[in-house]
Amino acid sequence: MDRFTTNTPMGELFRLKECQDIADFFISTDPPGQRLSDETTLQDLKKKNPNRNIDSMCDGVNHLLEKIRQGIPVVWDFWSEEEKQAIPKKRGTKLFWLPADEKTAEKKPFVAICAGGGYTSVCSLVEAFPVARRINQLGYDAFVVSYRVGGPALLPAPMEDLAQALRFILERTDFFGVAGENYAVAGFSAGGHLVAEWGSDNVGYAAYGLPKPAALFPVYPVIDMGLIVERGGGFIRTIVGEDSEKALREYSVQDHVWDGYPPTFGVHCKDDPGVLPRHSECLQEAIRQRGIPCKLKLGEIGGHGIGEGRGSDVEGWIEEALAFWKEQW
Repeated sequence: MDRFTTNTPMGELFRLKECQDIADFFISTDPPGQRLSDETTLQDLKKKNPNRNIDSMCDGVNHLLEKIRQGIPVVWDFWSEEEKQAIPKKRGTKLFWLPADEKTAEKKPFVAICAGGGYTSVCSLVEAFPVARRINQLGYDAFVVSYRVGGPALLPAPMEDLAQALRFILERTDFFGVAGENYAVAGFSAGGHLVAEWGSDNVGYAAYGLPKPAALFPVYPVIDMGLIVERGGGFIRTIVGEDSEKALREYSVQDHVWDGYPPTFGVHCKDDPGVLPRHSECLQEAIRQRGIPCKLKLGEIGGHGIGEGRGSDVEGWIEEALAFWKEQW
């Protein structure tokens, strides 16, 4: 198979030699291996989720394959084998390095990307790889982080994974050819919650002794646990078990915005049925009250799970977010 298409069965993709070791990470789950069926195509996914742009997803997969075929060491483990033996769930993590399409002699900062999936999966196929492709086209390296998922009482494991992935990158900036300062972190839905938490005063970058990011890009993020509790469902059980008070106290991001919170460019659509736009709005309000630079690109039409945003009212958000990011250097 030379190119992946919207009609290519996923089994054909998974059987490529380039994908033998990463097939479980296009959409990673816990327990691992619960991948899309071999017969499924992106056209089938479109029928189930009409708001998702499968052309964008297709481009993201082909971009990933192209980087691998160029001989770039794309796939990395950021936990050691000993660490994975001690905590087997760490085997569900992975880091993908996608360097800029045109690397320059001058080292530039990078963007780390965390796809969403309700903390029960990481949908890099849908959100992270397409976004990494656009960031590469704009001249910056992207790192896709596949973090631990699956409850109950999952948190703060994903924060530990993001911290370790960033530490791994920052210890190897010469190899990757990136700057160690002014990095940015983008995340979607539950991944947007993870990224927003990375700026917080309790489980963010400062708690892990890592540098402050120059910008955060939370895209249709979960922020206010009070809104989640009101709507019910299994999200709270996944992240904290039965202790909803703990979720409200520790993981409502707007209550943990502090003077050290990074500048933030948020993205949301008003018609999002999965995560209400109020989540993004309350985070922006908390950041603005601290006098920290922030912007919110709020579209009318798009829905949830739109990733790159192609075909939605927030199309072009990546270019705007990167412009905002550069203003913070």
